[in-house]
Amino acid sequence: MDSAKLNDWLQVIGIFALVASLIFVGLQMKQNQQIGEGEAAAYFSEITNSFRTTVIDYPEVWRNGCMGEELSDGDQTRFAQMYYLYLSSSYWLWLASDIGILQSKSNVITNAFAANIHRYPGIAKMNASKRLWSMEGSKLDLLSLQQFSAAIQTRLAELQMIEPQPLADPNWCGNFS
Repeated sequence: MDSAKLNDWLQVIGIFALVASLIFVGLQMKQNQQIGEGEAAAYFSEITNSFRTTVIDYPEVWRNGCMGEELSDGDQTRFAQMYYLYLSSSYWLWLASDIGILQSKSNVITNAFAANIHRYPGIAKMNASKRLWSMEGSKLDLLSLQQFSAAIQTRLAELQMIEPQPLADPNWCGNFS
């Protein structure tokens, strides 16, 4: 076999090796994406369950806080933490829906969150606190947080026109749907 034929065969083998390695890299990237999506879904479930568990543990604080009733200093702090968990849960569920990790639609989350702001004076008061929207110390993407906030504000403006006299049922405060 002359060197030209050997060179041709080596190039063909090299091309097959290159294609095989690209296929392997593609499969590995897909697997890493699936692992990342699974970890993200687990995180979303964890933060949502944390919120729900806190509400179950302190139902009167959540109910009274939602309705804007007077709370002791300790309960006010607890309600602020509960609201922060609710805000975080809503944001992460919205983000997961928006990027396609969860099957629900992101507007369902924004509708529910805006409705809770609209209907419950305690939630509205907490929402008005800009420090809670900034989620200080977090590693959130500022642009996506601004998009979430804008979607909430848009829906809130619509709700104020649709439902000028909000219907507040303390049993629904904090609902995600």
